[in-house]
Amino acid sequence: MLTNTDKNSDISLNGGLGGEAFLNLIKGKKNGNQILQMHGELALDSVGHELQNYSDFSFANGIVGIGWMIEFCAQNNLINIDSDKILEDVDDKIYQFTLLSISKNVPNVTEILDLITYYELRLLKKNSSAHYYRRFTHLECLILLIETAKKKIKVDTFLKNSGTKYFNEVVLTLLKFSHLTYNGISDTLFEEELYGGVEFFITHFELVYSLYQKNSTDASEITKLYMLLCMTARQYNNRYWVIEMESFYNKLREDFSSIINTDFDFYTRVTMMELIYDEPLINENLFNSITGNQEHIELLTFYLSNYRPFSLSLI
Repeated sequence: MLTNTDKNSDISLNGGLGGEAFLNLIKGKKNGNQILQMHGELALDSVGHELQNYSDFSFANGIVGIGWMIEFCAQNNLINIDSDKILEDVDDKIYQFTLLSISKNVPNVTEILDLITYYELRLLKKNSSAHYYRRFTHLECLILLIETAKKKIKVDTFLKNSGTKYFNEVVLTLLKFSHLTYNGISDTLFEEELYGGVEFFITHFELVYSLYQKNSTDASEITKLYMLLCMTARQYNNRYWVIEMESFYNKLREDFSSIINTDFDFYTRVTMMELIYDEPLINENLFNSITGNQEHIELLTFYLSNYRPFSLSLI
């Protein structure tokens, strides 16, 4: 039996066969290149054969990410398949994994958000051929995962748990909640946590700022943090939040300008994030930049699954 460490069985989205399939299908569709589309379909077939032996459930490297990618391709007409039939076994495996994840004494935030991403997209499928019970299960799992995520971002715990890792988890959760709302999930499920969380990062900007050092690593982290909060505000369509978060982001951009301008990797990341924020309907240059390098697949899938204004409008 193949294992996740076998060289030829790397089906992951990030650097594996899954990512290769995804990029070829996207570029083939956009450019009308049938050869690229064929390569993408062949790679996807290989992914399907390996999937049954896979035990990694992460988004970046495992079953959850591959399942999301297949559903995304189906919904965006990159492949002509009935995803309900293709993903039937995947749904069952992810359902079992979901029950394990939410039953942990200390849930893994990344794991929970990955699962929310999967169920969110599955529920967006129109004209589903799946039995009602399966879609009901998807919705119930999504609600349970949201409840689990909410426990991690109670406002009264922010000051007790303040730290760069914790703040990053909170902001990623807030971004995901705003994405759910954009996709029609009622914010009554998480309204208190979303409002409280965003308002915390507005009211306590100086506190958050004080936890980060003025070096390249920390400057990159807090700049990314407030750009994601800008995206959260815009995605939730709250004008006051947008004004406040953009103000904080611009301050950080100015304070760290000397670091940004001398650190090529930092500059590249900042520039890419600003392009995605300012030009959410992806333009030709941004499309080529993101899809031209498989190392950018993580960036591509992150924004496609978390920032709804960002879309591959050219495909």
